[in-house]
Amino acid sequence: MKILLAIISLFLADVASAQSGWDVLWSRVSGPSDIVTCISASERDQSVFTASLNGEGGYWSLKSGERAQRNRYGLVGLGKCSAFLESDSELLAGGQGIVSWNPFKNTYAQVVNWANNTVLSLDATPNGNLIAYITDDWILHLFDRGNAAEVGTWSNVQGPVRFSPDGRSLLTGINRSVELIDVASHHIIHRYAQFLNPPSALGFSPLRSDQIYVEDHGLFVLDTSGTVACQWPLSTEADNNAIAYSPGRQIIAAAIIGGIQLMKPSDSSVALIQTPMGATLLSFIGIDTIVVTGGSDVSLYSILQRTYLGSLNSHNWTIRNIAFSPDGNWLVSSSRDQSIMVWEAQSGIRKRLLTCDSVQSCLSVSRDASFIVSANSDTLRFWSKASDSAQVLFGHTGNIWSATFSPDDTSFVTTSESGEMFEWSAKSLEIIHRYDIAHAATFACYSHSGEMIGVPEGSDFVIWDRLTHQRMKTIPYTGFLLSAEFTSDDRRIVFGRAAPYQFEIHNLDNDSLTVATVSGNPWLYGMVLMPGDRNVAIPPLTDSIVRIFDCYTGKIVDSIYYAGEKITSAALNAVTGNVAIGCDDGTVVVLKSAASAGVQPWPMHSEEPLKAYANRGRITITPPSERGSVYVYRSDGRCFYSSQAQAGIANYITGPLPAGVYFVVFQSESGERRFAKVSMFE
Repeated sequence: MKILLAIISLFLADVASAQSGWDVLWSRVSGPSDIVTCISASERDQSVFTASLNGEGGYWSLKSGERAQRNRYGLVGLGKCSAFLESDSELLAGGQGIVSWNPFKNTYAQVVNWANNTVLSLDATPNGNLIAYITDDWILHLFDRGNAAEVGTWSNVQGPVRFSPDGRSLLTGINRSVELIDVASHHIIHRYAQFLNPPSALGFSPLRSDQIYVEDHGLFVLDTSGTVACQWPLSTEADNNAIAYSPGRQIIAAAIIGGIQLMKPSDSSVALIQTPMGATLLSFIGIDTIVVTGGSDVSLYSILQRTYLGSLNSHNWTIRNIAFSPDGNWLVSSSRDQSIMVWEAQSGIRKRLLTCDSVQSCLSVSRDASFIVSANSDTLRFWSKASDSAQVLFGHTGNIWSATFSPDDTSFVTTSESGEMFEWSAKSLEIIHRYDIAHAATFACYSHSGEMIGVPEGSDFVIWDRLTHQRMKTIPYTGFLLSAEFTSDDRRIVFGRAAPYQFEIHNLDNDSLTVATVSGNPWLYGMVLMPGDRNVAIPPLTDSIVRIFDCYTGKIVDSIYYAGEKITSAALNAVTGNVAIGCDDGTVVVLKSAASAGVQPWPMHSEEPLKAYANRGRITITPPSERGSVYVYRSDGRCFYSSQAQAGIANYITGPLPAGVYFVVFQSESGERRFAKVSMFE
């Protein structure tokens, strides 16, 4: 028993230490796996619920973009319509019956028994005592929850149903007319003038209780006498949940094919927010934010600025691969749902969604995310910014195991289980060279200068000269090599190997070797060198902890724990030190260390690297043959040196500079930037 308690205490201590020092920079949760069919918003908690055709829903916080709860009860057939109650702690969802769901406790209960008919529209009084719903046989039902009994029905209903704010009257469409019905007596209070079509959207104005809105080839705002107060044409017909008022802003929003149409009753003005996928459903969150869906994507838009704020959706299934671009500005993820997504690494805004016909087993992204290479089996795909469809490249005869872009983005190298290693031109997409390797290669890595390519071959690690395509060096090793990375000065290679599990640092200048045995036998596959070339990040294999090792001692120096779904992949931002993780449920999360708080991505973007290297505590920089300025940044993103540079003449930054990683940027007078990363060692 004492041994068991000791093990538990050690585990809790490990988790507690793993949680320290890392905060969520942004998170994009997995979204519904089918078309979104309803959105209901809670103003009190700034949250939104979405339901999908397969009956699975979720409750998202719009403050952080994180999912608070997910309904996993398999509500098959539900999700056609929904409504929040006054307390915001209960949501009603209708499909083949009606259920009540508490998003905070993640519990649900049946409200109306299952029927043969599908619920098309529903609404409830603010206290939830009465529920009005319309079934697909065009019958309006009034249900008393307290007595669990139906208290009234109306036939030939041809539109949605809405309660008045005080819950005393009911608004619906009958025989192409809009009728206001007294809930207590069931008498018609008012029948509004006949319209051309059954109303597809109607409701009470939250600004004035004596006004209603009706959609009929345009949006009409009527008072209780039936007089038209305002009228706007709509380019397309609006759906049941496709019209909403902004709280306190006196703006009406309608979802149309081109996006969102905004209308102000005060001056009859009209504005348009264009959305890439159009809009079918919408709901206001607060005074400025609107939630929109045009299918399976749920997005946020600012009403005042008319700009896109981001997406709540990530992948619908396990994240297979996740990778930062070399400049740290972009994050790319692929999933078992056969999709690839491109994100802004700092903001978390999704910029691209790419669809495949199979699950991609490996992934690589260029510096500015203009190019992406992915592969599955023996099929290689090349994605460019110009198109959302991939070019399929042929040449491999076995399963492709890795794809890696060169530092200058001019080429990429692929390896396969059949012993093939090809280098491809990123411009012509033709094979530049087929390297003569005799064994299956699980990975390949470029040096930071781009002049060398390293690849495991049998019991050796071979370094190839990228320019001459000749073998430069053969490094023998024992055991099973899992991963390898060149240090930023290209003078050493860090190996992660199994049997036994250890790090080996091979000095290419004198072939000396530093060995550090790792305790706990972690799977050292997929390691990434962190800024400073001292520590490495190791993705998890069986748990949800990303571990940071000192590759010279083999000891764990930090851990990143995410209290969510199981982590399936991880990637390191080599510029900021932030870590991205992909989870089993499709969640994408970027975590930042407390030590990197306030770090901004340094401005590197160029067509070719800059010549710069460390020499006895100082940095030597050789500018290109043009005039410009030189800037040097510390690894925390702060610039500490700048000067005018003469064309082709070397600049020396006097020292001694402290050990660490430095980023050098040359900016020409025309604005072009070139960069270099320099590591200074003790």
